[in-house]
Amino acid sequence: MRLQHSHNEWQNAGLVPDSQSGMTDRYSLMQYLDGYRGDFPRALDGATEMADQFVGNIMFSIVNSLVSGISARNPDPIVRPIGGAAADASSRRRAWINEQIIRFILRERKFKEEVDMALLSAVLSPFGIVQHGYTPEVEFEDDNGTIITRFKNQTPDLPWIQFVRPWQVRIDPMVNSFAPDSEPRWVAFHKLYFASQIKKNENLIFRKDLHPTWFQDLRFQEDRNKGSGSQPLEGDRNVMPMYEEWMFFDADERRVFGISPGCDDLIREETEWPFEWGQLPFSYLSFNPQLDTPFGIPFPSMFFGEQLLYNKIWTIINAMVSRVRRLIVYRKDAFDAGEEANLTNPDSIVEAVATMGDPSAVIREVPFGSIDGQLVGLTYQLKEQIREVLGVSSFDRGQRANVETAAEANAISAGGMMSRGRTQEKFEAFWANVVRTTHRSFLQSEDAREMIVPIVGAENLNFLEQSDRERGFLSVNIADLQGEFEYAVRLDSTLKIDPAVQLSKTASGFNLLGGVQSQLLNQRFYHERITELSGEDPQQAVMGEQVTDEMARQQQGAEGEGGSQDMGPVSTAQQGLPDIRAIGGS
Repeated sequence: MRLQHSHNEWQNAGLVPDSQSGMTDRYSLMQYLDGYRGDFPRALDGATEMADQFVGNIMFSIVNSLVSGISARNPDPIVRPIGGAAADASSRRRAWINEQIIRFILRERKFKEEVDMALLSAVLSPFGIVQHGYTPEVEFEDDNGTIITRFKNQTPDLPWIQFVRPWQVRIDPMVNSFAPDSEPRWVAFHKLYFASQIKKNENLIFRKDLHPTWFQDLRFQEDRNKGSGSQPLEGDRNVMPMYEEWMFFDADERRVFGISPGCDDLIREETEWPFEWGQLPFSYLSFNPQLDTPFGIPFPSMFFGEQLLYNKIWTIINAMVSRVRRLIVYRKDAFDAGEEANLTNPDSIVEAVATMGDPSAVIREVPFGSIDGQLVGLTYQLKEQIREVLGVSSFDRGQRANVETAAEANAISAGGMMSRGRTQEKFEAFWANVVRTTHRSFLQSEDAREMIVPIVGAENLNFLEQSDRERGFLSVNIADLQGEFEYAVRLDSTLKIDPAVQLSKTASGFNLLGGVQSQLLNQRFYHERITELSGEDPQQAVMGEQVTDEMARQQQGAEGEGGSQDMGPVSTAQQGLPDIRAIGGS
């Protein structure tokens, strides 16, 4: 009953066709997907010829501009211990190590690819969802050692996420919001299997009354499109039968089980959740919530009419252009036979009118057609309307196309940044939930391997011990990572970073916090950052801790002897910079 109720709500929201009648009148999601692909209905059906039909798919380019503007590259995870500045040094060290682990998981499991698909889904449909999972060893291989996972990122040592299409998921619809840590009491994910896959998987049961409900058409694409033959039926050699499973996660009882349409018994036995995610095992992204339904408003529903009108106007213009008379009026006696043959070429789209008198007299008598300028102007207005709905305003486009740095764009980007800020904020919250849920499941895994965290570049030396620096990596296990943390992400803009602006901000903040006199600031970090933004190499310009400590000891020894002495090439900081290796003994 729960699944059937959610089916009805998904049909009402236009996410699936009516399974009873097969009607697709309210199946708006596929209409928007077709529009994104450029497959629009005829703009002027019956009013113009097919050759005049014109599609100007601005929906594709504007949606892609929005997606690429929000998700430019992998985010930087931010993990802080509960308590903030009041947390002790060991808690801050654990948070920093967990941050490196999360960054590794995001790269290794290609989270950005799955999250970007959820972002595109949230733009074109009411929501975007990724499912969280962690595959135990028992699901990874069968008794013969054959790997039975369904995709690369499903391995038994690290958590994974997978993008779920809107029609492949059902959520408790009797709620105000589909947020996984809010009201929903259950979620179900749709999966398809061949018979051999079910029989190999120890977690699935091939029941006697289990029957295929999906059929994979094995005919060539050109044979499917001919339209003369009937659809392949069950038992036909041209079809491959497949079996459905709706995998339920119950939040009230913390149980998971699987059902298949038409099968009386469970095909996945009821078991406890493998992990305590702290929520239902999915992350949810929606940009336009509604008051009377948990389904958000798809962006295309707010501008699809304008897109169709845009196609209609372009079809009219195309028909008018092909029918506008293009004339050349010339004096017949002014050209020889060869020149006249070129003017009257039958392959030309221009009509040639010959006269023995004044051509201007002929022109005054011949009617001409022109394209109404209001039609052309309306096409630009429709473009702006669609862009404003999506938040990709003219200001925002201008800062991408016409400037090189963020400083140059600040004067004109206020409107674009304001309109994009709302979607950016929701996407950051979505990423933070992905990171939080993934990390929680990782900390509960008994099978997680010992992790090697490489130390690359300028890392925070406050969290590294002497042995870590000598080896160049950290070796940690699950016990070293336990704790309570706060999660956030930092997303990069598509704009270039202006070093002059960043230098000014960094230097101002450094001075406000006490500058070189402050005992709480990481002086070397600020020195390296300011040097880098100034265009210098911080590895060459800023000395390391060991070098500065050795120089301080030598300076103190020289002062203790009652006078200065020549220490060779490292007697002063300025002299020592080119010969740092002499101090380190290398």
